Amino acid sequence: MADEILTRYSRCELDWNKGVCVASLPQIINRTHMITLPKKFISYYTSNRSLKSGVYMMDLSVRMGNVTFKNPIIAASATPTHDPERCAKAAKANAAGVVLKTLYPEEREKKHALKWITDRISPTYLFARPRFKLLYWDSILPTPKLGLLRPSEKLIVKEPKLFTLYSIEQAAVFEYSKYENYVNETKKQVGEDCVVIASIMGGTVEGWEDQCEIVNGSKADAVELNYSCPHAMEVEKELGATVGAVPSAAEEITRICRKRLSIPIIPKLTAQVGDLIPVAKRCEEAGADGITAINRLMGVMIDIENARPIEWGSYSGFGGPFMLPLTLRWIAKMREEGIKVPLSATNGIWDWDDVISCIMVGADTVQTCTAVMCKGYEEMTKWVNKITEWIEHKGYGSISEIKGIALKNFIPADEIEREIPVMVGGKSSKVAVLDKEACEKHLRTYSCGWCERTCFHDAMKVEEYAKIDEEKCEACGLCVSICPAKAITIKPKEEA
Repeated sequence: MADEILTRYSRCELDWNKGVCVASLPQIINRTHMITLPKKFISYYTSNRSLKSGVYMMDLSVRMGNVTFKNPIIAASATPTHDPERCAKAAKANAAGVVLKTLYPEEREKKHALKWITDRISPTYLFARPRFKLLYWDSILPTPKLGLLRPSEKLIVKEPKLFTLYSIEQAAVFEYSKYENYVNETKKQVGEDCVVIASIMGGTVEGWEDQCEIVNGSKADAVELNYSCPHAMEVEKELGATVGAVPSAAEEITRICRKRLSIPIIPKLTAQVGDLIPVAKRCEEAGADGITAINRLMGVMIDIENARPIEWGSYSGFGGPFMLPLTLRWIAKMREEGIKVPLSATNGIWDWDDVISCIMVGADTVQTCTAVMCKGYEEMTKWVNKITEWIEHKGYGSISEIKGIALKNFIPADEIEREIPVMVGGKSSKVAVLDKEACEKHLRTYSCGWCERTCFHDAMKVEEYAKIDEEKCEACGLCVSICPAKAITIKPKEEA
């Protein structure tokens, strides 16, 4: 009872004008609910939360050097942060930080300049129209709850969990002379409660030095070093992901930027490399204050009717929720390999529980782009609320308590429990088990046979229901996932 009441008060707004504070909560609750709170409850709820702007809440704050993020959610460098007004929307939605679009090298701007470009747009940043395409988004078709909809009823929209954001986009629309104002105006609009992270990509040594000077003259709180842009490497071979694939190049640029910048520097790395770890280690050794991983990949989809790449006709960046396992892998690997600096996970984060997963493998912050682009800025508000509720429900005192806690439960690949395959004379200790009733019910309505078609050990036969040959079953688990009726499980043979 006491715990329930305190949880309720931990989310309520407190009236500072009337002098309400943490210390007075026990008196307020005693007077309102006629209950005296044990000291252990009061201690727990006052030691693990902070009062800010009249709200008594869980401590979600994260530190990186001398920079503090109020929570781990950051709006990534992308369309949702392409100008100060959009950044302000992200901050209003409770983003703890915004990463601005990347400053493009000036020498490349001059090289690609076109006479009709306005003075507001940097010559390298021309919009392809269209420039975004969602692949495999079909499952978001709206469906009614029951039968036909009345005019007052709303359609139920189901968001797909896996899809691809396919795009062609490059750098900031602000050239050298306007980038500082982009940073400063953003800081003015988001306020001190939101961390502003500039983003630079210099090309040559001189280019990186010049861009550092622009950042030095601004009000940026930190700066991301873009070693990973998939689009830039298609325009200029020594830019973007090309740099992030060469450890020595990443180290050299990091040292150049470390020497010229006093604010935290955060290299953003690419997954388009055989092993990301040497790059991360060289960046850390060169003075990086943090690392962001991982950027989008470069790929292409073909329109087979016209024998050409789809949409704009070129290689394109792609990412989306399907990338989460790759992001989790590299964050976990960096921690396992001894990387100590704060890590910012990005790519594949689609919902609040993905944020938790990233932190559990060692991330300090999590950046989002696709989720905001497809669901709106308010998605970040939802994440902060859901994360707070989950942490409280699980009994953690702060978000820092879950950082890296999944790493101790990783099993090395050579220690995974394995058995001799049945097909070469071995015996399986587990077997597929059928819920006969669920299977028969499904087959009365649908023509199925998925399990039989996808069993490569001839252990499944579908007649009036699916029949399992236990002597042939390898307990591989594919049938469990593919069964539309969810009628199959894997169990130890003694429990089957």
